[in-house]
Amino acid sequence: MTFIGLQIWMGLFRAPKLADYWSKKKIYVNQIAGVMSRNRFELLLANWHFQDNQTADTSDRLYKLGPLLEQLRTNFQKYFIPKDQICVDETLVPFRGRLAFIQYIKNKGTSSE
Repeated sequence: MTFIGLQIWMGLFRAPKLADYWSKKKIYVNQIAGVMSRNRFELLLANWHFQDNQTADTSDRLYKLGPLLEQLRTNFQKYFIPKDQICVDETLVPFRGRLAFIQYIKNKGTSSE
């Protein structure tokens, strides 16, 4: 859980380099070094996988996250029970970027093209 917590924290507070999170410089005031050593974090980061690369279907660009996404989907369906007020697709914001796995919905009110 510590590793996942550090990943979330690093996503919220960006540093130019991974090593900067363990820096002793005053500009990087953080407590990561007290939670986990940099060597341990890098070892976990290098070896933490959700999919076996040898048996994976590489035609799907998100194949490395497949088992994790499936587990999340299952848990969300199991534990999330919608209540009275739900707002789906309240705003339509066209996407102008590049993404290999973008989905186009032909009946949607806006077009990304």
